[in-house]
Amino acid sequence: MSSTAPTVSLYVLGPPRIERAGGVATLKYNRARGLLAYLALERGFHTRDSLAELFWPNEPTVQGRDKLKRMVFELREALGDACIEGDRYVVRLAPISTVWVDAIAFETDTDPVIPMVDDAPGLSGDADRASEALDRCARAIELYRGPLLQGLRIDDAPDFDIWLDSQREAYARRLVFALTRLARERARMRRIVEAIRYARRLVELAPHHEPGWQLLIDLLVRSGRRDEALHELERCRGALARELDAEPHASTLALVEQHVDPGPAAESGSEPVPASASGLNRSANRNRGPGSSRGPSSGPDSDLGSGVGLDPSPSPAFAPASASTLVSVPRAQARLAIGVAHLIRARTRRALTAFEAVLVAQPDQVIDLTFGADARTMALAWLAIARWQAGHAEAAVAASAMALERARRVADPHALAHALVVDGALSRLHGNPDRALGDAAELSALIDAHRLPHWRPAADVLSAGARAALGWPHANIDAGAATRAFNATMGAMGAVLLMVWNSHAPV
Repeated sequence: MSSTAPTVSLYVLGPPRIERAGGVATLKYNRARGLLAYLALERGFHTRDSLAELFWPNEPTVQGRDKLKRMVFELREALGDACIEGDRYVVRLAPISTVWVDAIAFETDTDPVIPMVDDAPGLSGDADRASEALDRCARAIELYRGPLLQGLRIDDAPDFDIWLDSQREAYARRLVFALTRLARERARMRRIVEAIRYARRLVELAPHHEPGWQLLIDLLVRSGRRDEALHELERCRGALARELDAEPHASTLALVEQHVDPGPAAESGSEPVPASASGLNRSANRNRGPGSSRGPSSGPDSDLGSGVGLDPSPSPAFAPASASTLVSVPRAQARLAIGVAHLIRARTRRALTAFEAVLVAQPDQVIDLTFGADARTMALAWLAIARWQAGHAEAAVAASAMALERARRVADPHALAHALVVDGALSRLHGNPDRALGDAAELSALIDAHRLPHWRPAADVLSAGARAALGWPHANIDAGAATRAFNATMGAMGAVLLMVWNSHAPV
């Protein structure tokens, strides 16, 4: 990196803003703002053809390239010629030594604290390194002023919107993890005022996330501020009712019943020290850390899914809740479950409404802290099934294709598995067994690459059904056996797809 300061500062977390030479530069078009953010976050050279296809998918290639040329010219005018590099074939944003980007800085300085484990890089060994990593993280979260490119939407660029939605959700999830870590570590360091401040911001960002409420309530109780804790419990009750139509878990209610000896004072005697802040157990299995630079990726055994305890020993005041009861389900995932339940009961119209609601949900309603499959991909896949059940075959196939395209873009293996199963099933029913066979082959490769053995019966039933439709010898026998195995192992998806296969929807 150059020793000189960057010439341009680009702020994309929140409303987009460009600072250059002490002033503020402006962009006239939303596509220019979107293009700048895309180049800033997807580092490296991009072909002009691919960018034209991303932002002007409905335009012929020549017209799309012409419009891209005008947007690139606007970026050069706003940032300076040195900030946009490339030639007639490729374009990229200059390195961060020239253009500083708040989102990149946010990622870099939260990375060391994102893994929710004690031996996370930067938080083990040298106490000074650990403290420095936490301080950098504390500064980094102030860069998050709101969702990525807040308020920006490009109506006729669906692939860009898919990218933007996934990035918004990933950055918001990263902030949730960073706030949780900061609250826990500041409490451990007896800096309780800061810990409570981070916990408050956490529940404002993710009101559906009950472990966040538990952390805040427990910090308040153990700091001797029981009245405030009771107030937050009522806010928690209201948030869970509003977001999930649910009540707080018994362990959350038990937090305010603790009788805690405040113990020695913290922060110059300003507040008592929490004994364990929160009293929940740590999960025995640990999160494996970030799967990429833009968001943690792990299984349901992560600390955020099973509790947010700071102390390895549980509080004696109450029994810790099990991991299965402390999952964090955002509104979008709840609507998905409701839609699936309607499908199973053949309430197709209600199912359609539920799945469509997920597709228009705001980013803060989609954040999934249990590491479940991408909500919007799942909604598209289930919407395809519901449309087929309603007799709209063409619309169903279109929705399944959109689900498959989104799943490939967001690189979520579980969502991709769902999308492949639905697309393969509907393709076979729609008279395209070759596509179904291709989906089955892709699903098999996905199973091997990501160790997803529970999806094997789905791959087998797709493959066998497609081979039977193509007239392969003995395929009908294989298809029958595969269908029985699929029905026995695939739960709700198996039940619904068997209903679809046995339906008489028009082809």
